[in-house]
Amino acid sequence: MAASFLGNGPSDQGQRRGPNPEAVEAYEDGQERFSKADYEGALAAFQRAGDIQPAPGLHYNIGVCYLRLGQYAPAIEALTKYLDEADPPDRGDVEYMIADARQRLEDEANNLDDEASPPPPTESVIKEVYIESKPYRPLIIAGSAGIVVGIVGGTVGGVLLGLEVQERNASIDEFNESGGTSGPNETDIVRLEGEAQRYEALQFVAIGIGAALVAGGVAALVIGLKRKTAASEPSSQAKLRAQPRFLGNTFALRF
Repeated sequence: MAASFLGNGPSDQGQRRGPNPEAVEAYEDGQERFSKADYEGALAAFQRAGDIQPAPGLHYNIGVCYLRLGQYAPAIEALTKYLDEADPPDRGDVEYMIADARQRLEDEANNLDDEASPPPPTESVIKEVYIESKPYRPLIIAGSAGIVVGIVGGTVGGVLLGLEVQERNASIDEFNESGGTSGPNETDIVRLEGEAQRYEALQFVAIGIGAALVAGGVAALVIGLKRKTAASEPSSQAKLRAQPRFLGNTFALRF
């Protein structure tokens, strides 16, 4: 990982100013500590970097550290500042993280009367909750079910109804080949012809319904998978990144 700084505006003295070396050192210390799961140390380092030289993107890193420590109220505050000050391209992901943290706060409030409070969530717990709370699962389940039901229903219905049509056509063919001397009588033939037509119509209906279910299932599955892909980034939010601006300079952090 590396940090680079690109000046793009004059300082208060009318000259271009780069990042404060102490801020860079504190930020890189935070990176290293975060990679070692020392979230308290990483939090302190990022806060120290912000105290030395404020940068909106540092709010994101601070917010993620708070999330890892199970401190949701300050995490919400830090991530909200990130959205307000940085206007990032990953706004949707960050808003999801904030909503999830608010839900956790509400759950904690509802469990205040429990004898033992739950332990602070670890990384694995956070990722698991993100996965369970994703809205794409119903679409994937419904889409898969629609495909299976459509294929099975259309195939079975078409085959069974086709057998009924074939059975009646066989009796009609027997009557025609014998010139009416064997097999069913003319009254039965009229009935069999009507039944064959009805079963044939039902066969097409069954196949059509099955095809519609398959098409709807495929559409739902595709949408669900797309949403799953789009929502996969919050589970990897621990990768610190920021592109804040401050005092006419750009504090660009690359990982």
